[in-house]
Amino acid sequence: LELLRRGGLAPRLLPQAFAPEQFHPVSGPRFEPPAARIVFDGIARLARFSEARDAVAPFAGTGLAVVDSGAFTPPYNFARSAAASFAPDVLGTVSRTAVQELYRDSGAYLSVATAREGFAPAWEQRALEAAACRLPVLHVGPAAGAVAEVANIFADAREAAEYWRELRHRPLERARAGHLAWRAAHEGHTFARRMATIHEWLDLGGDPFPLPRVSIITPSMRPDNFSQVLEQYAAQTWGNRELVYVFNGPAGQMPNLERPDVRMIAVPPEHAAGMAMSAGVMEARGEFVFRLDDDDMYGEHYIADRMIHFREFAIDSLSNARAWMSFDGRVARVTRVDRIPQDDTVLALGSATYQLLGYTGASWGARRDFALRLGFLEAANAHADVAFLSRAMTLAPASAHLRVNPFNLCVRRGAPARHTWGAGRTELDTLLDVEDVPLTGVFL
Repeated sequence: LELLRRGGLAPRLLPQAFAPEQFHPVSGPRFEPPAARIVFDGIARLARFSEARDAVAPFAGTGLAVVDSGAFTPPYNFARSAAASFAPDVLGTVSRTAVQELYRDSGAYLSVATAREGFAPAWEQRALEAAACRLPVLHVGPAAGAVAEVANIFADAREAAEYWRELRHRPLERARAGHLAWRAAHEGHTFARRMATIHEWLDLGGDPFPLPRVSIITPSMRPDNFSQVLEQYAAQTWGNRELVYVFNGPAGQMPNLERPDVRMIAVPPEHAAGMAMSAGVMEARGEFVFRLDDDDMYGEHYIADRMIHFREFAIDSLSNARAWMSFDGRVARVTRVDRIPQDDTVLALGSATYQLLGYTGASWGARRDFALRLGFLEAANAHADVAFLSRAMTLAPASAHLRVNPFNLCVRRGAPARHTWGAGRTELDTLLDVEDVPLTGVFL
C-alpha cells in the first residue's frame, strides 16, 4: 500500500468476503450436538512460528483439532519440526470444500495472529468463513478488520483456552457466541456487501445491496396490547418494513392510528387466526411477510436475523425452534438446554428431523408470493402455521423450510389476560430446564 501511495495512488484494502451459498450453517438431520472440539487451521504455521505454537498449546487436551486447508506438510517433516508434540491433535490436510463440513460439526474455531506473519489474509479469511458457519471464533493476538468484528479477542492464550473450557460445558453460551459471530459475518462480509462498499468508494450511485421490504403481520383480538405491538415494531433494526395490524376483536374497539408504514385491517371477531393471517398477507406490500404475536417478546434483531436466511439461502418459509418462555418479564427459562442446535434444521418431507409441531406460528415468516399461493386454512385457529406447513409439504414438495436458531423470540406466559395459551406454570415447568437465563441472553 505504501508503494502505491508513493506513486500518487490512494489504495484501500477490500473488506474480507465469503460466498454465502458455500459457507452457511444449514445441514441435514443431526442426532448429536456439535462435537466438543475446537479447530485450528494451520499445520504449517505451527511448524514455522513459535508464536503460533505458544498460542495453541493451552488448548491441548481440550478437543483440539489441527488441520490445514492451505498447505500440505508431509508427516515426516512435521514429526521432525518444533511442533512435533502437537501430533496427537493433528487431523491432517483437508480441502477447501471439506473444511466447511468440519466447521459444521465442531464447537469453535481458534484464530491466531503472530507478529512475524504481519498482514495475513489467509488466516483472516478462514476465521471469517468459520464464523459464517455459526462457529464461535476465539482469536489470540491483535485483531483488525473482519476478525475483530466476528471474534472473541484474547491477548493471552490461556484466557482463551479457559473460555473454551467453559463453552464446552455450556451449550447455550456456545450457541449464543456462534449466533453473534454468524450475524456479524453475514451482515458485513458477503460478496454483495463488498460490492456495496466498492459502489460507495467509487461514488457510483444506486444500491447494489438493497433491503427488501418486510411486512410484519400481527393478528390481534386484544386492543390493550396495541402499544406493545407498536413498540416491538419500532424497535426492529431492519429498516425497510411496514406493520399490518389485523384486528379480529370486539366490534368498535380496533385501535386507531394513521401512519404511512402502518396498515390497519378489521375482520369479524369470528374469523380464526388462519383467516386473519390470510387477510394480512393479501394486504401486505412487502416481498416477505412475518407474523409477530401481540403477546410475545421479540428482540430488536429478530427480523434482521431471519432476513439473512431469506437473502442468502433458497428457502420459502422459516420459523423458530420452540425454546424460551418468560414468566415475569426479566428472565427466560429454556427448553432442553443441552439440545439447542448450533446449526439450522432443514425441514423437508422425508427428513428425520421433520417435526410439524416444532414449527411455531409466533415466529412464522415466508416469501409473500409463496404464502399467497398456499394460503392459510380459514378455520385454523390453534396451529394455523402447522396447517400451512403441512399444505406446503403436500402441494409444494420442492419448497424449502427452516426451523432457525431460537434466539430473539421469547414466549410470555403466566398472565392469562395477556395471552391465549392456558397452560399453567406448574405444567410448563415439567417441559423446561431448571436454568433461568436473563432476557439479555435471549435478545442478542
